[in-house]
Amino acid sequence: MVKRIVLLVLPMILLAAPLSAQDYSALEIGFGYANWGAADTPTTTSRTSGFAMHTNYNLTSWFGVDNYLGVYSFPDAGGITDWTAIYNIFGVKLTARDVLGGAVSPFVVAGFGGGSIRSGQLGGGFGSTAARYGGGVDFNLNNGFGFRVDASNLAIGNTIWDDAWQSNFNLATSVILNLGGF
Repeated sequence: MVKRIVLLVLPMILLAAPLSAQDYSALEIGFGYANWGAADTPTTTSRTSGFAMHTNYNLTSWFGVDNYLGVYSFPDAGGITDWTAIYNIFGVKLTARDVLGGAVSPFVVAGFGGGSIRSGQLGGGFGSTAARYGGGVDFNLNNGFGFRVDASNLAIGNTIWDDAWQSNFNLATSVILNLGGF
């Protein structure tokens, strides 16, 4: 009899926390388009576009862990062709979820990570510390899907032009899948 009770109660206890009613999604994954300003030379900057992936794990309704992965490609910079820039930045995300009945969720993000810029023509590149700060808005279509607009500043240190940080505006839009908390 005790075994039956344990076998009946144990799964309910283990599933209670993940299946409990939440007013926010515990895990959010988004894929989309990004546009970033990259330094061509020490004095000029051009826009480049690429892929953005947002991954957020929300610990509370207003505080979460953020990961931003951006992969950008631009054909010509400073006379050198075939450049690729990659950012992978971990940080925190603060979200206000009760705007317009939860349909709109403004947020701010900040974090540090790594970045690299590579050239196929040169056969190499460099990697360095990277940083990100900014904010945006999630438009929650329903419990499972949303749309994100993210405006942030992306910076990478020790560039090929000098030892200073290169920091430019990034705009990313993504379709968000809300996993958990349904």
